[in-house]
Amino acid sequence: MYRTCGVDGCDRSFDDCDIHHLVEWAMLHGETDLFILPGYEFRSVDAMITNFHLPQSSLLMLVAAFAGRERILGAYEHAVREQYRFFSYGDSMCITPGAQT
Repeated sequence: MYRTCGVDGCDRSFDDCDIHHLVEWAMLHGETDLFILPGYEFRSVDAMITNFHLPQSSLLMLVAAFAGRERILGAYEHAVREQYRFFSYGDSMCITPGAQT
């Protein structure tokens, strides 16, 4: 599966590498079949800068898994109310992990 987001690749390759071999981890390359949904436990990513994604997209599922569904829904409600620009050339957000819902 080809993915445009690096978060799933980072987390999958982190699984495959001993924490003491970070230089080797940084040099990994290839494909991943990881599909991140709410409930996923992130191991290598502690913050994310991303744009506001299309409804029902896999990337929206990824940010909901990372920050918590309710936090992301609240951010999207705010963005719509304040007329933020969405999609690839729109506004962005910096998110940190949140409670899983």
